[in-house]
Amino acid sequence: VDERMVLKAFPKWPEQRVEALRDALGRASQLRRLKDSVCPSSASWSASWDSTANILSKIELASEKVNAVQPPLESYNRNAQELRRHFTTHQIPFDLPALVQEIKESTVELCKRIMQDVVAEVE
Repeated sequence: VDERMVLKAFPKWPEQRVEALRDALGRASQLRRLKDSVCPSSASWSASWDSTANILSKIELASEKVNAVQPPLESYNRNAQELRRHFTTHQIPFDLPALVQEIKESTVELCKRIMQDVVAEVE
């Protein structure tokens, strides 16, 4: 039995709010995955980074990671006002700018790590 069919028996069930909550959780999860994909301190990233011996391969890997994050971030930035309005309507706290900022900080951290590796390679 579909949960929606069961919940329709309750006339005051806030179905739209529940859908908005699911949407917010899904978006937050996607943004966290994006952050982990570029965060050099995450376990998955460290494993692929350490297995890459050549500095040029590391730079290429990092460039691919940063380029993969860019389109979803641009999409979130384009839709930020609409998302904010949607979640505010249903009284759902969703701090999109903070999540996007975390991803940006992770990309800067990644670039910093690459530069450190390049300097170490040159020395």
